[in-house]
Amino acid sequence: MTNNLEHLRKMSANAMSDMFAAERDNDLERMQNATKNYTALCAAVAAVEKQNPKKPKHYTKPHYSRCPSCLVLLDYEMKCCDNCGQKLDWGR
Repeated sequence: MTNNLEHLRKMSANAMSDMFAAERDNDLERMQNATKNYTALCAAVAAVEKQNPKKPKHYTKPHYSRCPSCLVLLDYEMKCCDNCGQKLDWGR
């Protein structure tokens, strides 16, 4: 999965470079396409990152846990956050 994530990050960097080059060249159509590609690739990177389990943030006074990505309150038995989809690692 790490290779896929790195590949997506490189693709998004290339799309951003293309977006700026199209802006420099005053090529509106190419800039719009590059912007769409960059937006889609950023969404893909975020989705892949959420598949890597992360430890919830634990608080002791009072005792509760929050999602490491969106900070929504969690139930102990949750395998992923209901709000953002982040996979959770409870360290069991």
